[in-house]
Amino acid sequence: MDNRLDRVIRLQDELGQAVDNAYLDYITSVNESAEAILNNDLGRKFVYHCGRDIAGEVVRAYFDASDYYLTVDQLASRILHFSYENEYDPLGAQTELRKNVYNYNDIASSTLDSIGRSMEENTAALFETERQKDYADTAGRKAYRDSRVDENGNIYDELTGRKGEQTTVVKNGKEELRSDMHADHIQAREAATYNRRFVTEKGAEELRDFMNSADNMQIMHASANTSKGDIRVCKVNGSIVYKNTKESDYDPSTDITARATPEQLADAACSRWEKTGEPDKTQKLKEKGYLNEDGKVPRDVRNKLVANYRRSQNKESAVILKNTNYGAVAVDAGREAAASFGKILAGQVIYYAAPPLIYEAGLILKQPRVTLDEALARLSESAKRIGRYLFAHLRDIFRNVFENVLKKFIKTFMDILVGLVKATVKKLLKIAKSVLLSVVDSIRVITSRGMTPAQKADAVFSLFSVTVTNIVVELLFELLTNAVHLPDFLLNPLRILVSVVCTNFVTLILDKADLFNVRTGFKIVQLEELFERERGEYHRRVDALREANSAEINAILNEIKRDCAQICEQLSHFDPHSEAVRPQLQKISEIFNMNIDFEKSWNTYLRSV
Repeated sequence: MDNRLDRVIRLQDELGQAVDNAYLDYITSVNESAEAILNNDLGRKFVYHCGRDIAGEVVRAYFDASDYYLTVDQLASRILHFSYENEYDPLGAQTELRKNVYNYNDIASSTLDSIGRSMEENTAALFETERQKDYADTAGRKAYRDSRVDENGNIYDELTGRKGEQTTVVKNGKEELRSDMHADHIQAREAATYNRRFVTEKGAEELRDFMNSADNMQIMHASANTSKGDIRVCKVNGSIVYKNTKESDYDPSTDITARATPEQLADAACSRWEKTGEPDKTQKLKEKGYLNEDGKVPRDVRNKLVANYRRSQNKESAVILKNTNYGAVAVDAGREAAASFGKILAGQVIYYAAPPLIYEAGLILKQPRVTLDEALARLSESAKRIGRYLFAHLRDIFRNVFENVLKKFIKTFMDILVGLVKATVKKLLKIAKSVLLSVVDSIRVITSRGMTPAQKADAVFSLFSVTVTNIVVELLFELLTNAVHLPDFLLNPLRILVSVVCTNFVTLILDKADLFNVRTGFKIVQLEELFERERGEYHRRVDALREANSAEINAILNEIKRDCAQICEQLSHFDPHSEAVRPQLQKISEIFNMNIDFEKSWNTYLRSV
């Protein structure tokens, strides 16, 4: 059997080995954690963030959740990683500003529906008199045609570039030269509308003047003008179709000509030329350059037509913006912002109340065999902690609500203006909306607490970079929509996917570039925290080992001390004439590991006597 002093020595050796193992574990953990911090696994981060963003944007787009200013993936991550000591707070930390940019432009929402209904209800025909009775119409076309005649008396087709032909006709007994070129309204007079709520009466008059001005005129061959007729762009069952007002199946309720794009209007005209239904007219259009031998409108003719529509719509949009009742726009935008207040506040309450509530419920459920009284007592304490937490974040809640209501107002204000205008001006206003909302978010970043100047600069730069990326994506999708008529159920998911991928790719590049050394500094802080955390864990482990070892050694030494005291007590009263001392000596030998064989020693002594 092992001697007790040997056990003490062995325990000391085991302690040394355990301390060495703890140190090796400490070094290994530091190395592995430091490698994870320093290793830029950009591919994994890219896939992770894309997956999260797509999930969040699908819910936002298809469940009308934009007014909550909170995505489902943010809330889920916050709930899963929440604790009072180490709170995951993507909104407060400004770590996911790209999600703000996603929310600048809604694919579909109740607000857009409300704006659309208001536009529809307040849309009125710009001209109430018939064309034949509109002197300005006749005078405008004549003035424009005369302005296009050169010094040699020639006039050229503005779509094909071909010179017009003149013929002599007799009218009222007099011979007159008549050209085969017509002055045509680019945007049809009969399809012109205006918004009675947002455009002033003075603006309506200026729009009427514009429709009959040179800014809305083009010279084209008579055959093309008559073949085109009264074309309309219609939306039937979600698809764009082109109709003539004289067609039996033309339904005015499907007419979207007033808000059609230049490309759609040009395609409407081209469809009439390509499908005249009369061989003579088709042949004439081929002779005059409006159709090629295959019966299709040449690309350059269509491009010129698109350019003319765009120029006309941009001029019209300038007149509209000049004469917009911005007070009425602000009132409607304020009404929509006020209507969204409930959702905005609910989003903040959910964001700040749900995570601690679920966290506290988890703590209670983890306790084994909890009685009802104990559960109620724990619930009372949990409610107090949740209350203190919410009270500590009241300032953040009210600040976020105010900022999001302001952003909602700006967003709706700009959306109304976007709905009023057309063509390039519409695109410019969409860009202005995104930039303006980025400025609001930048102000929030700059005025936020707990961020260094470098972190603020990095966040603002990243915000505008992502904004520009989203603007480019939106413009590319407009071009795609004009080139390929995809239905909304395909176009909208594709837009979400491309926007998320491009945005995260730009974010990835900025993370790698680290222009403001923010990520380097962040890694240094992480490494410092890692060393402090692991060092503390190492010291706690070693202290626990030493404490346990010391307790066991002290117990053995105290036991030896008691035995020695007992032996001393027995020896002090020992009578060599009547008692044997061998048991005490045997115990001393065992205590101090002397290994004396008393039987052998006694026999040796007897033989020597």
